[in-house]
Amino acid sequence: MGGFSLLSRIKIVVVDDCSSDQTPSVLEHFQENLRNGGWGDNFQWKFIRHERNRSKGASLRAGLEYADTELTVFHDADLEYHPRNLLKMVPLFLEQDTDAVFGSRVLPSEFKRALFYRHGLGNRLITFLVTRDPNAFMLYWPSFV
Repeated sequence: MGGFSLLSRIKIVVVDDCSSDQTPSVLEHFQENLRNGGWGDNFQWKFIRHERNRSKGASLRAGLEYADTELTVFHDADLEYHPRNLLKMVPLFLEQDTDAVFGSRVLPSEFKRALFYRHGLGNRLITFLVTRDPNAFMLYWPSFV
């Protein structure tokens, strides 16, 4: 694990937009588990906490200040999209010689979460009415932004 070069190129930036949950302690526990499992020293970490709610846009901009890696991915903490979907996006991104790849709730995926019927129906309706999904995965070169 320690010699895997891809892991040494990963930087995780967490921006906590003044959440009322236990984000700092959960992140600390997660980092400790990674270290105990032999993974923790391979990742670079940056934790940013806003003392007041500043908006999603402000959080994205704050995270971008530390995006000095080859690729950048935004992923909301509510896990609306399964992180394994990133594994499908990266090859597409690299093989198609593109500047950005965006995930979508409209496109089929083998990674689905269970929803109540009314929630799923409402979610699909709203998604089709919105031209751009603001919560989608976003994968791009930092110079693209």
